Amino acid sequence: MTSVFKNLVVMPGLWFILSGAVWAQDAEESGVRTSIGLRAGFGVPVGDWSKSRIAPEVQHFTGGFSYGGDITVRLGKNWGLVFAGGQTILSGSEWEQYAETKGAIVSVSASLTDVSISLRPYLLASPPDLLSLEFGAAGLFADGSEMVDGERYEYDFFSTFRFGFQGALEYDRVISDKVAFTIRSGVVVAPDGMNYADGEARTVVYFPLTAGVRFLF
Repeated sequence: MTSVFKNLVVMPGLWFILSGAVWAQDAEESGVRTSIGLRAGFGVPVGDWSKSRIAPEVQHFTGGFSYGGDITVRLGKNWGLVFAGGQTILSGSEWEQYAETKGAIVSVSASLTDVSISLRPYLLASPPDLLSLEFGAAGLFADGSEMVDGERYEYDFFSTFRFGFQGALEYDRVISDKVAFTIRSGVVVAPDGMNYADGEARTVVYFPLTAGVRFLF
């Protein structure tokens, strides 16, 4: 009976404790840990999609406040799996100023919301410095409208949802056992993220440039 108890309870228990200790030591040595990141900054639209069709020399959309977060699950010594989301608020100030010169009062409201699942290979995983790439699939929700002389018009050229991809370069500076500062440069690309009634489609591209904190577990 004692032998059976040892085989069924004691030995698996020792294996679990020892393997957990090895996992924790490996995580500590590599610096790669499961974490939650929170960031804020500025999003920059890039490409023809952000220009006005009526006046191509005018930016219909320019950059604005951007924020996001992620849950990163440690996969190994130098890899993570990232579940992320973010939003960039677009500014329509240039288009509003242009409309004013034409005698119209225009107010723009538009945003880009993305969700993604990505792999994160670490180029540097030696605390206190962590440097990683990120690449994966993304979904883009674009939304917007403008108020013209008191009447609201929806931007029907924005596709409600489009699949695309995203990538990022992130630097983390570990300042304690549980917290790191983060600087991140990302890019989101959504082919045919903008579709006009005449059949023209444009690829939406923007760069969220953010900083924040990462909570380590």
